[in-house]
Amino acid sequence: MIADIPIVITILILLDRLPPVFLRGISLAGSAFVLYLAWRLWKQWQLGTAVQSSSEPPPSGGLWRGMLMNILSPGPYTFWTLVNGPLLLSALRISWAHGGAFLLGFYGAMIASLVGIAAFFHQAQRLGPRVVRYLTLASILILVIFGGVLLKRGLLP
Repeated sequence: MIADIPIVITILILLDRLPPVFLRGISLAGSAFVLYLAWRLWKQWQLGTAVQSSSEPPPSGGLWRGMLMNILSPGPYTFWTLVNGPLLLSALRISWAHGGAFLLGFYGAMIASLVGIAAFFHQAQRLGPRVVRYLTLASILILVIFGGVLLKRGLLP
């Protein structure tokens, strides 16, 4: 959500002025970063250290890595350009209150769903290390697929 602030402001200002090459460049940078994250997680998975127990502190820099991933991913730019940007502009044209209500509703639903996903993976630890290890492997596969999709978007018009 923190990284969305400059993205939303930028998209609202430049909504009709972004060249297509911009999203392709962001796709390539996002692909490199997502594939890097998959590679790091794969290396940890091979060592059996991919998942930390809930009693250990989280790795440092997680917030910054998450923000960087959001900024380098074309998803927020595409989403705010094609879907939410026009909706937010329409709401803001009615009133600032409508725009604020739109943002509160959108981010409220998004945060609730992310908390639900985090709770699911936290509870998955109770199923044992083998299940968690398979879930981690599935996460690596999803990252590789997502990185490949971003790479394809960046290379093909």
